[in-house]
Amino acid sequence: MRRACLVIAALVVGSSLATGVARAGPEGPADFGTMEPKGLAASAWPWPDGANAFMEQVQGVQKCLPQAIPWSFEESPFGPQSGVRIVFDSLVPAEPGSLGSGQVTFWCQARTGLHYRITVQGLPPLSTFEVTATEVGSDVTHSLATVRTDPNGNGVSAGVLQLPKGGYEFLVTVGSELVPDPADPVIGFSVL
Repeated sequence: MRRACLVIAALVVGSSLATGVARAGPEGPADFGTMEPKGLAASAWPWPDGANAFMEQVQGVQKCLPQAIPWSFEESPFGPQSGVRIVFDSLVPAEPGSLGSGQVTFWCQARTGLHYRITVQGLPPLSTFEVTATEVGSDVTHSLATVRTDPNGNGVSAGVLQLPKGGYEFLVTVGSELVPDPADPVIGFSVL
């Protein structure tokens, strides 16, 4: 009986390790689906359908969360058309000619702090990188996460950085490998 338990335990541990090693990282930014899934009442969204194409193309908005999050409208300093949007900004190689890319996906409004998801692609495989966020106009830097890459050089990390109420602008970097895209370097968001 004891031997059978040891064999079962070894199989469970072995399969757990194999599963952890076999998991691939993301090959691009997180996909949060369509801006407005079909079948929902038009009044559940903070702007008309025609605004979605503009928001998706120009501002990197991936998803608009509905008015089911009432505080996003009641407390927003940006007016009744604000609402919570899931946005992503690109990360590019720190050194010209280097490989790799990444994305910072975040909520434009939250009550607790910065809701983020960092995805990277094409970095050195099986490596670890610290993700930091520096407040624009100050020397305050927050440690957001650690990203571990898979055998393909892809990785992901997500979480919430607790912050007091206010408006924030951050520059996000992944180790010395990835920096904000100069075309849109700052992630801006509000904690309500």
